[in-house]
Amino acid sequence: MRRLAALFVGFSCVVGATGPAGAQPRPAEKPAATVVALQGVGYLRSKVFHASSHWKLDWSFDCSNVRGGSDFFVVNVVRTANERQTIGIVNEAGKRGSGTAAPPFAEPIWLDIVSPCKWSARVVDPGAAKAKT
Repeated sequence: MRRLAALFVGFSCVVGATGPAGAQPRPAEKPAATVVALQGVGYLRSKVFHASSHWKLDWSFDCSNVRGGSDFFVVNVVRTANERQTIGIVNEAGKRGSGTAAPPFAEPIWLDIVSPCKWSARVVDPGAAKAKT
C-alpha cells in the first residue's frame, strides 16, 4: 500500500509540474512605436499625425534656463476633424516636470506646444501610423 501511495504522489508531482496539455505561451505584446518625437524651447506646432485611441504623450520640461517667473509648459491637441477643436492635455507650472498624458480619441491631430523652457515630447502608440510629411 505504501508503494502505491508513493507512486501516486510521485506521478501527481510530475504531471502538475508540466502544466496542462497543449498550453501555448502567450505571444509577446507589441511595443508601442514612437510616432512623433519633438524637443525645443518655445512654441512648436507638430506635423499632422494619425493616432489610435491608445496613444500616449510622454513629456518633460526644464525651466532652469528661464529667468523672471515664466515657468510653464502647455500642450494642446488640435483635432483636425472637428473644425480644429483644441483640447488642453498638459498645463504645468514650475521649474521642471514630466509625465504622461493619454487623450482618449483617435483621428488626424497635431500638437501645439507652448513654453519658454527646454522641453521634449514623444507620442507613442501601439497602433501607430507614421506622421505625414
